[in-house]
Amino acid sequence: AFFVQFELYEQFLKDEVPDTSIEALQSPLSMGTQLYQLYDGTLKLWGCKRMLWHRMPIEEKKIQMIPQNQRQFPFSPSNGEDKNEEANDIRGDAIDMAPYCKKYSDDSEDNINSK
Repeated sequence: AFFVQFELYEQFLKDEVPDTSIEALQSPLSMGTQLYQLYDGTLKLWGCKRMLWHRMPIEEKKIQMIPQNQRQFPFSPSNGEDKNEEANDIRGDAIDMAPYCKKYSDDSEDNINSK
């Protein structure tokens, strides 16, 4: 952050920088990096994918915490061939959301609200 006396801003900068709000001055797309977690445990990057001060790329394949062959959504339905006991333990504690996600044959607002 930097500060400029109001009189100097009015005289020299107002035409160049008409909006001095934080939102207008911040440029999140230019240098920001965001990390997202997918349901299967995959980590994805969005934005700048370089280490700015070291001029090195950030490679998604190098930041993965779970090997690709072990990535799966822990709440996915079991097909009887689960190899991941931890996923089975998590499923045991899961809440069945099916009644809340059920599709109705008549999706009118009145019909949905009455159910």
